[in-house]
Amino acid sequence: MKFVQDAETRKSIDFALGNQNKASNVPLIEQLVQKRQEEALLLGYSSYSEMVLEGKMAKNPATVQKFEDSLINRLSAQSKVERQKLTDFKRKMTGDPKAEMQQWDMSYYGNIYKQQ
Repeated sequence: MKFVQDAETRKSIDFALGNQNKASNVPLIEQLVQKRQEEALLLGYSSYSEMVLEGKMAKNPATVQKFEDSLINRLSAQSKVERQKLTDFKRKMTGDPKAEMQQWDMSYYGNIYKQQ
């Protein structure tokens, strides 16, 4: 994706990678989640997350959620700045002042931006 110049090709690759084996994987993941929940309940926990975190530093799902929320709050502003830099760079590279950064564009323009 870092070297594919054609945006439609990048979009197609992104879609294909994002949907690899989706039909066969989704039911397996759902079954895994169900089995994990059953295991946790059998062992006296309210959730699988609670069970696996008991001996860890975080101790419980609420602590993990609080940490994730704090990361999101601290990093979202910088993320917007970085995305805007890449969007501006794409606009300069394409000559289109209204161009928007798409998911499939990130690696390509990020790679060129880093090189320059």
